[in-house]
Amino acid sequence: MSEGPLTVGQMQVLEALLKSKRQVIVDLIKSYRAVTGTRHDCALLDVADSASLNEMRRRAAILIDQHESTLAGIDAAFDRIREGRYGSSEKTGKPILFERLLVVPWAQSNADD
Repeated sequence: MSEGPLTVGQMQVLEALLKSKRQVIVDLIKSYRAVTGTRHDCALLDVADSASLNEMRRRAAILIDQHESTLAGIDAAFDRIREGRYGSSEKTGKPILFERLLVVPWAQSNADD
């Protein structure tokens, strides 16, 4: 496990990972918004279909909220990169483990902080 400051190569890997994850999440949010915005003629749906559609919309709305929260974390990570604070724990100031950032590149602290 590396415990020092991030190398230039590690930063490049993590920035690419953040960009990739950001795009995936933006695409997911768009697809979920399409579900929540879909309108159907209620006269053509039976009660079960209508209930199923409403449940699908409710779940999509929950997923949108969760993904928007993650997106905010990713955008905050890009802010920390620009400010030169990325890779340091917001709680302790110690370096965040590279292995942790590979899993959660928008992490603001080590798991044990």
